[in-house]
Amino acid sequence: MASSNILTIKQIIQSENSFIKKNPSLDIMNLASNRIWRNLKKIIFQKKVLFVCGPGKNGIDGKKVYEIAKQNKFFVKLFNIRTNKKQNFGKLIRETDIVIDCIFGIGLNRNITGIYKKIIKEINQSFKKIISIDLPSGINGDTSLIKGLAIKANITLAMGFYKPAHFLLPGKKFCGDVFLITLGIKPIC
Repeated sequence: MASSNILTIKQIIQSENSFIKKNPSLDIMNLASNRIWRNLKKIIFQKKVLFVCGPGKNGIDGKKVYEIAKQNKFFVKLFNIRTNKKQNFGKLIRETDIVIDCIFGIGLNRNITGIYKKIIKEINQSFKKIISIDLPSGINGDTSLIKGLAIKANITLAMGFYKPAHFLLPGKKFCGDVFLITLGIKPIC
């Protein structure tokens, strides 16, 4: 793999901003969710799937992919951590085959606490297949350090570019098999 496929978070943000400026009519979030769906649908076909979404762009991607899956009559449920706090997360996870981690993406810059810590612990202890979007939640994309705790994924779908954390310890141990989903964004380095 070429080193141009591995970018720091700052380089990714610059590259995305340049792409958006050059393609103002293209919705990058829709592009990303459709590319995720294209790669995910084979894996989740005829499985019970739980999308666990957080507050940022990663959560928005997850909600968009959930909607696509629902429209295509897949067996999917959505748990939005911000709005579903009272819903029985333990019951949802027991009734599922695959968990899609869309809690935190590359913008995470603080240790995980509170409800997010509780949810990540439950996911890791569930023994379900876990697929993370971009990076397992809880990992710093540049340094690969764990922000208190992190999702232990079986598969990670890296969006646009690989991040240093996909290849550096300790984060690498949490990523499982990493697959790159290209978005047609050119790196600005």
